Amino acid sequence: RQLMTPTQVTAFISYMRDPRRYLPEIDALLDAYPSLRRHIAPMLPPRSVAHAMDQLNQLSSSSTSSMAAPTSSSKRKRPSSSSAASQPAATVVNPQCSICFDIVQTTSAPPCGHLCCVRCWQKLQLPDKTIPCPVCKQTFHADAFTRVVAAAPKRLK
Repeated sequence: RQLMTPTQVTAFISYMRDPRRYLPEIDALLDAYPSLRRHIAPMLPPRSVAHAMDQLNQLSSSSTSSMAAPTSSSKRKRPSSSSAASQPAATVVNPQCSICFDIVQTTSAPPCGHLCCVRCWQKLQLPDKTIPCPVCKQTFHADAFTRVVAAAPKRLK
């Protein structure tokens, strides 16, 4: 096992205070520590919606592959409107609300990838159906959200 030097730890802590700003530096620092990257990856902001979906899918497939029950697409309901419910669901392990810090089972995420529980999203929604992200302050229309489902965490041995 390779350990970070005290200088690297100090730099890493300062980068994590504003991970969106220092994402390239965090990536460069974590290149030498793949096991640490696996633990830190869920805390890093996604670079895009596609990256967020990839990140969520990697987390769910790596942690729930032995516990996941197979689901067929024929059993899924297809709503007629183009809302967040009609978009494919992403799966994340132990998603935590950015406002109340509750672990959420099912929620929606804006294109920036930050998570809040349904109750907090509803409190943030403006009359014009836009919702400001409490983390990055970007505003998104409610239809731009992607449904996110919590995956069962691995059992400890």
